[in-house]
Amino acid sequence: MKMVYLHIPKTAGSSFREWVVSSIGEDKVFWHSAERQINDTSLNELLKYTLIGGHFTLQNPMLKAMEAGIGVENIVYCCVVREPADLLISHFNFIKKSPEHMMHPGEDDIDSTLLAKKDFYHESMNIQAFCITKTRAFADALPIISKRNFLIGCYDHLDLFIRRASEILGESMAEFPVVNRGEESEDKTASSIVTEYCRQNCSEDT
Repeated sequence: MKMVYLHIPKTAGSSFREWVVSSIGEDKVFWHSAERQINDTSLNELLKYTLIGGHFTLQNPMLKAMEAGIGVENIVYCCVVREPADLLISHFNFIKKSPEHMMHPGEDDIDSTLLAKKDFYHESMNIQAFCITKTRAFADALPIISKRNFLIGCYDHLDLFIRRASEILGESMAEFPVVNRGEESEDKTASSIVTEYCRQNCSEDT
């Protein structure tokens, strides 16, 4: 059984990666990154790994090739989702601290960025549905998800997700770490502008 983790930004994906690596070994984990991309990897090479994860969607051609090669029934897809306003604020705070990020808002705060309809405004629309299926509409996303074995965890109840993932992997798993969450200590109270944005543009993620 292969596990594929679809990493939605700011949903504990970095912690999940560290947890899996420390539990089953780095040699059994393929994590898509700028330095090591899934589409530059052969199917035979990819099938050597127990878990494949990173920022890619179910529409990725290598995942389709893997499904054709070993059968969709032999793959468990998983991801963690988060309350849309919390995710929006956390993602903005992360980008704000990364001046090189393509969506960096400059000096603007989140409210100003949303009101100005900068790149962050457009790219954040139903971002969770998009990161899983490459579509922002629930009606289009549901058939894609329902055809596959899927484990979807909730950010606020990670312990339940980790417990089930451990059962699927069938390994003696390490303690779940906390990685890349420095901004989580900041105020995440949603303003009326953030709340209204999520009501209009993230309803498919709710």
